[in-house]
Amino acid sequence: MSLVYDNNTCEQAIFTYAFPGQNLNNDNIVFTVKKIVINFKRDFPLLFKDDIKTQGRPKEYYLDELLGFVILWSL
Repeated sequence: MSLVYDNNTCEQAIFTYAFPGQNLNNDNIVFTVKKIVINFKRDFPLLFKDDIKTQGRPKEYYLDELLGFVILWSL
């Protein structure tokens, strides 16, 4: 992430996007949680059957994403 300021106008930060996982080591806890969620989703597919809605507003978060949030939060 880099910040660029323009002195002629008001200061506004310009953020550059980094690709996911670009600045994480391979031994980061995020990859372990991702493996846990993938295995849980594979072993218990019935818990994730309502993940795709056909009617109504689209979901903000998928169930496997929420499970990853809960696992990381509980550490």
